Amino acid sequence: TVPLIQLSGPNGFTPLHLAAQKQDFEAIQLFLVTRYVNESNINIPENKGRTALHFAVQNDDEKLFNLL
Repeated sequence: TVPLIQLSGPNGFTPLHLAAQKQDFEAIQLFLVTRYVNESNINIPENKGRTALHFAVQNDDEKLFNLL
């Protein structure tokens, strides 16, 4: 079975993409602490090729950038 964190919607967004786009630092910390997000899935791109890190940069969110 696929972990929920890796499931994506029609636009390719995973829960990590959504949290990064909304700058939800606490949710991303939770994903990392519970090991739902790891090196194998942290860089999953959405349909336009953007990863969660792209959203951190786009939002000029240094705290989130450093976390990811």
